[in-house]
Amino acid sequence: MKEKFNIAESGTLFIFALFAMSLVSVLLGFFSTSIYWGGLSLLNWLLYALNPLAIIVTLVIFAKTRRTNFLTATGLRSKVNYKQMLLTPFITVACLVAFLPLATMFADLLFLAGYSGGVAVPTSAELGPYFLSIFVIAALPAVSEELLMRGAVLKGLNDKGVFFGVFISAFLFSFMHQNPLQTVYQFCFGAVLATMAMHSNSTAPTILTHFFNNFISLTISTFAPTFLSFGYGNYNYLIYFAMFIGGMIVLVLLLLLFYKAKHKATTDTVVYEDITFFVPVEKTSFIKEYFLALGGIFTKSGWKRYQTSLENSVGYTPSALPKGAAVSVYIAIGFVTLWWVVALIYGFI
Repeated sequence: MKEKFNIAESGTLFIFALFAMSLVSVLLGFFSTSIYWGGLSLLNWLLYALNPLAIIVTLVIFAKTRRTNFLTATGLRSKVNYKQMLLTPFITVACLVAFLPLATMFADLLFLAGYSGGVAVPTSAELGPYFLSIFVIAALPAVSEELLMRGAVLKGLNDKGVFFGVFISAFLFSFMHQNPLQTVYQFCFGAVLATMAMHSNSTAPTILTHFFNNFISLTISTFAPTFLSFGYGNYNYLIYFAMFIGGMIVLVLLLLLFYKAKHKATTDTVVYEDITFFVPVEKTSFIKEYFLALGGIFTKSGWKRYQTSLENSVGYTPSALPKGAAVSVYIAIGFVTLWWVVALIYGFI
């Protein structure tokens, strides 16, 4: 059996997952209910619960038909690095601090343009609905979406290059949620999750990070919905800017620690006339590495180092793809963009 899906299969899989979620929505649309709990109708609760299950069922069936090992393809069989796992809650908080201000500013622009859409979430602070929400809104999506996006789909997208994998998977992830208000946050968060998946070769850290993100966001929206409403008018944006800068400073540090937790190479390989030599790697202080990574955000050489680290982590070897191999991915991009645009237009109606 194969250990991963290729790029063509990853695009096809994503389209099937979209259709599966759409089918759930269509089928539930035939029913109506007056039963509400925690501020959500019974149908909304069912939608939250069934969408992740639809993704997992799609993954299992697709893996079986393509004779691909489900556990390996989704990153569940890889060895877990517990040092990396311990960093996940801190990475989550850094992402929230850095990216929530961006999402808030983008949402303000949409509201200014007349947007009034959104996603139904529990509004009750009662413990019953809250704990159910932790399961169906925080845990289930974290597992299903990571197995799909950072497991199966990302590995296939990497056939075209690691940057293609990181940023196209982040784009697909952000647009598949059909929530324009959160698109910016989900894109940035998706890129971080893709980086973590590639530096760990596992979806375990990304599932945990995704869960913490959903859990914290859910808790804030339930018990402190005005969390980012500082009440300083336009001065709020100065606070948002400071949060973004501070969050990025910490996030780069944590991602470097995450990388170093698993990659501590003291030698490099040099091949000369079919003979492999192992040569010592010049040691660089961690502080210097950190400032190189932080400053590298603004330089071409910094992005090149980032690319090289990803390629080394996944063992990427450039190779020519068959003609048309990525067609299904571009179709997936088209479908998910249309899916998102419909949600955007609906929010203006």
